[in-house]
Amino acid sequence: MSKISFRINTTYTSIENIFIDEYMPKAPAPLYSLVYIYGLRCACAGIQVDNKEIAEKFSVIESDVVNAWVYWKDRGLVLLLGNKEKPVVEFLPVKSLGDGIKETIPQNKIKQLATKPTYKPTDVADLMANNKEIEQLVKMAEATMGKILTQNDTQAIVSFYDWMGLPADVITMLLSYYKDKPMGYIEKVAIDWSEKEIDTIEKVDKYMSRHKDYSKIMSYYGVDRRPTEKEEKLIRVWLDEYKTPFELIKEACQRTVEKTNGVAVGYTNGILKNWHENGINTIEAVEQMDKQFSNKIENNENSKGNTEVIKNSFNNFNQRVYTDEEIMARLAEKNKKR
Repeated sequence: MSKISFRINTTYTSIENIFIDEYMPKAPAPLYSLVYIYGLRCACAGIQVDNKEIAEKFSVIESDVVNAWVYWKDRGLVLLLGNKEKPVVEFLPVKSLGDGIKETIPQNKIKQLATKPTYKPTDVADLMANNKEIEQLVKMAEATMGKILTQNDTQAIVSFYDWMGLPADVITMLLSYYKDKPMGYIEKVAIDWSEKEIDTIEKVDKYMSRHKDYSKIMSYYGVDRRPTEKEEKLIRVWLDEYKTPFELIKEACQRTVEKTNGVAVGYTNGILKNWHENGINTIEAVEQMDKQFSNKIENNENSKGNTEVIKNSFNNFNQRVYTDEEIMARLAEKNKKR
């Protein structure tokens, strides 16, 4: 395994009081400070180590060490350079939080981690032994899913908590909603929740309510699938910006299917945008608008018909109808005059 090369650009090797006074108390766990201090010690001594060796040093799993480095990077104390084969941790000068340095929370926890940690059975056992919440989470998972978890299932659920940073109560809700789905599907949802920072019960409720809305709207097209990201963006406009009632969305979707014979969310968006711009927010208003449009079309057709009659009005006078005998007599009379 490749060793981490440490570099430091300060002129001292001692731990600054600012780190002890301001950063250590705010660290999520004592381990984060231990990783920083041990890394600093290695940098000063020119010692190369890898994350696995640091994890073994403090009897933790490798993902904890990775999370610690990411945490200190987000606080501006280190730079994570190099690549997976030759990682480099560069220590930066420690600045007081009172100097206007803002703590930044990563917006995307999953993308901060290059790869998903590998959890050995011994790693999972150690986590459960040292963290009662994880032990309880696994028990709750079995009760929620109504089965004994396989080793892979247990490793996945532990990763939701340890790697993705989802709280135990949120993970339990995740499993209750998707207990009939394969674990691979559940893991994708867990990643989605972690990326979107859906980390409270309230956020989960809001997320699930919105996705029920998505399913309801897609059913108006006669399909049973989740909308694409582009489709979701348009649907959010209808719900959040236009405040469109579901009865109008249903009407617009049905008209779309009749016109396009498929799921054309962009076409539906055109209908709803037109209604919104014209202040249409009830079915009665839609029917009135349709009636006005029909009357306009009918009036235009009538106007066109009248124009044609006027152009040909010389043909409209009452003409006398002659019999064959009268025509022959007139021709004979005309010939006599010659």
